[in-house]
Amino acid sequence: MGLGALSVLVAYLVLAFYFMQYRVTNSEVVVSYPPLSYRIPKAAITRVSFNQTPFWMGIGVRIWGHRIAFSTRYGRVVDIEKNSGFFRHVWLTPNHPDDFAEKVKHGVTHHAPKSKNY
Repeated sequence: MGLGALSVLVAYLVLAFYFMQYRVTNSEVVVSYPPLSYRIPKAAITRVSFNQTPFWMGIGVRIWGHRIAFSTRYGRVVDIEKNSGFFRHVWLTPNHPDDFAEKVKHGVTHHAPKSKNY
């Protein structure tokens, strides 16, 4: 792989985190990480709580055990526990974790604008 192609790949990965979005609809929670998305059906959610990002976790999509984290920053994370699927815990790092967790718990529809990482 040439230096130019590597530079483009690195730039894409960095910008993709900037455009990562979390959306809550009436039926699911959606994590959009262009060009991919991860959907959590509301029927599978058993608990919504908070946790703290370990210092060693870093930023990005992290998988360990039956947990997946979509981490765009360090600090407080919303921990969504599910009763089905391989990943039983999904960690998300929205800008406003309290508001986001309330919307997940109560099913309020929200579509985050592209310029704002919920």
